[in-house]
Amino acid sequence: MNLVRLPVAVGRFLYGFVVGDDWTVAVVMVLALALTGLLVSIGIDAWWLVPPLAVVMTGIALWRREHKGMNQLAVHSQSEVARQPRSSASAP
Repeated sequence: MNLVRLPVAVGRFLYGFVVGDDWTVAVVMVLALALTGLLVSIGIDAWWLVPPLAVVMTGIALWRREHKGMNQLAVHSQSEVARQPRSSASAP
């Protein structure tokens, strides 16, 4: 049983490490590495392609995560307001 759990655990770790929270970053970086390999194989020096894409995609991922959190916060706040009972105007 342990022989099966170890590869599954390693696979889950690698998926979480590579893909993480934003799968689009992983896809763009894999495509950037593939394009770099293709360009190098035809004789074009393309080592410079991956670092700027990594920086840009990190910024995009952070921006998306921040705005995703803001949207969830706004939805959560609205649902909390909707759940609160409405009080009638009370006289002093």
